[in-house]
Amino acid sequence: MRRFTWSICRCAATSETTGKVSAELSEYGGRSLTAIGSGSLTEQLGYRIAASERKSDGYMENQYLGRDDTNNIDESVLRGKLAYSPSDDLKLGLTLFYLDADNGYDAFSLYNTRKTLSDKPGRDQQESWAGALTGQWSGNENFTLEATLSHANSDTEYGYDEDWSYIGFHPLEYSQTDNYQRDKDNASLDLRLLSTESSKLFAGRTSWVLGVYHRNEQEDLLQTFRKN
Repeated sequence: MRRFTWSICRCAATSETTGKVSAELSEYGGRSLTAIGSGSLTEQLGYRIAASERKSDGYMENQYLGRDDTNNIDESVLRGKLAYSPSDDLKLGLTLFYLDADNGYDAFSLYNTRKTLSDKPGRDQQESWAGALTGQWSGNENFTLEATLSHANSDTEYGYDEDWSYIGFHPLEYSQTDNYQRDKDNASLDLRLLSTESSKLFAGRTSWVLGVYHRNEQEDLLQTFRKN
């Protein structure tokens, strides 16, 4: 199973307008395209947006099906960020994230090679939405207030051919697939009071932080076995 790792708080918006486009080609039908844009909409409001797409046939060859794309990669990612500073004391931010992965999964080989014999290749899919609101207020000389409210939802499906082969491969054979579908929802709130130079303790040698953190996470799992 491939692991999808991501962070919704990456590069910040910039005041200067910038842009970048890159493309790559590689073996096994690999190709990728990335576009990034950043700048300011007003003196107080900046933005950053990034989009990328990656595709490949994968490194495996299914000899039974005569295909070279059963372990393919097909992923798209979109990120957006707004940074708003209505005053010198207040900074607000909004980050949005979207991931769509529609990959195949056919990586188990009986002979530990890049050639498989599965008759029912699996899949490795994920669709995720995430967002975060951030705020920072420094209008008091004794503390700075920081707040982050975030929410994320992911639907994933991972399945594979459990016998790694096909019907007729061996007299003592069995044929079975295994599939996992997950729906995960996560919400969190992080509030912090941070010391300033004027409120440090012990003659200004010690900083302090006072905070509250709450997180709510729910996950549903459906596992499906199919035996022929």
